[in-house]
This record gives sequence, C-alpha cells and structure tokens, in this order.
Amino acid sequence: KCKEMLAEDIPKYAAPIEKCVKVHMPPHRKAALVSLAYNIGPERACKSTVVRKLNAGDVKGACDAFMMWNRGGGRVIKGLTNRRAQERLDCLRND
Repeated sequence: KCKEMLAEDIPKYAAPIEKCVKVHMPPHRKAALVSLAYNIGPERACKSTVVRKLNAGDVKGACDAFMMWNRGGGRVIKGLTNRRAQERLDCLRND
C-alpha cells in the first residue's frame, strides 16, 4: 500500500522538476532531484542552488549543493545528512 501511495505522489514532485530544470538529466540525477523536491517541496527545490547550478551547466556544483539541505529546525540532522549524501552520489553518477 505504501509503495502504491508513493507511486501516486511521485508525479506531483517530478513534474515541477522537469519544468524548472532546463538541461538533460540522466534518470539517476532526476531521481535525486525528485527526492529532494519530495522532502523540501518542489517550489523550494526549483529555487535552490542545486537547480540553479544544474541549469548553468555546473553539475558537480549542483550535486554538491544537495548537502546544503541537511537541516531541520535550524540544526543539522544526521538522517538528512545521510540522505543528502546519497542523493549527491546519485546526482554525480555518469553512467
């Protein structure tokens, strides 16, 4: 049931990312961005340094910028740091 609910929600987060990112993204990079949008909201994701740098052609800078989103309530959260680190790795993949 949870997987079904997630599958229904993903398009709500993927569609705005597809609109605001103006460059080609391999599937793993898109998945990382959709994950970020799912967590912080699509509007914030589209206004983020991640998207800004990606659209400027700075893939490494964009991927590194995932790490800026590891706080909750003004403090660093280990779980968010771990999640962002994985998203960063997915973003950096070249396969």
